[in-house]
Parts: sequence; structure tokens; C-alpha cells
Amino acid sequence: MKAITASTIAACALTLTACGSPRVLHDDAAKMNRIDIGMTTDQVQSILGNPRTSLANSYGFRCAEYGLLKRSANFQSSYPNTFYVMLFKGRVAAMGENSCASEMLDQHFKQDPKYPGKYARFIGQ
Repeated sequence: MKAITASTIAACALTLTACGSPRVLHDDAAKMNRIDIGMTTDQVQSILGNPRTSLANSYGFRCAEYGLLKRSANFQSSYPNTFYVMLFKGRVAAMGENSCASEMLDQHFKQDPKYPGKYARFIGQ
């Protein structure tokens, strides 16, 4: 069995570093921290770009859905996570980690005095 020399180890390490390193993921999800309630649609678009989907309803809400990569010291996503930005009258009303299909359910817009939907307070403003 041959002894492995330091130069062989160094050459192998250099090859693995150059060719075998994982691709760098951009922390797109951190862009969500720059979105604030009251921002305009144009301001959101300048930060996040075009949404992958956008849904509107008869109450005047539009939900923009984005696929963003998440990264931290201990985790790197390979697949985009789903984030939404809920817009009312062209301004941000809410945002979070969910899909527009879930956020645009009719129950979220009900004006029931006992169990109001989470977006009901905006209706009538």
C-alpha cells in the first residue's frame, strides 16, 4: 500500500473545493423582512420582483405569492418556501409564510361580529 503524500492530499482537497462545493443559495427569504405594512405594490415589487402567482377577490384584496429560498447558519433550503403578501387597495395589509390559496379563503373576509375573519377589519375602510 502506498503512502499518501501531503502534496496528493493538497491536490485532492483543492479539486474537491473547486468542483465539489455546493452552489451558494441566496437568502431571498430575508427580503421579506424589508416588507412593511402600508407599502405600495410597486415598493413590494422592487424588493421581491414579480410574484409567481397573484389572486384577487371581490372584497378588494390581492394576494401575491412568492417562492423564496431560506438560509441560516444551520439550514439551507434547496427548494423555495412559499411566502405571501396580502394587498388591500394597493397597499400591504399582511404578509407571511403561507400560500395565497390558504389566505384567500372566504372565511378570512367574513364580517361576523362573533368570529370576524382576519381581514374583515379592512372591509368598509
